[in-house]
Amino acid sequence: MGIMENGEVILESIRTKTTERRIVDVFRVSPDGLHIITYSPNCRPGPLPLDKNPPPPIPRDKNAYHEYHFDRLPIEYWKKYQYAHK
Repeated sequence: MGIMENGEVILESIRTKTTERRIVDVFRVSPDGLHIITYSPNCRPGPLPLDKNPPPPIPRDKNAYHEYHFDRLPIEYWKKYQYAHK
């Protein structure tokens, strides 16, 4: 998890293969907590985790990510949202 200078919270799901840790999906929460974006990095293998690099950019293709408002966040993302809120 990381907090950017603008207050945005970034959660990265990491998968470890052999000795490499790679990002498999990204969960971003806006500074006000109302806007959430989820996506998988579009490069294979995934980029290195946030502790060493900036977060993967949001894909340009609008079909490659999902954007939600807090009021309409699917239940499957609530645990991640609550973790980011801490």
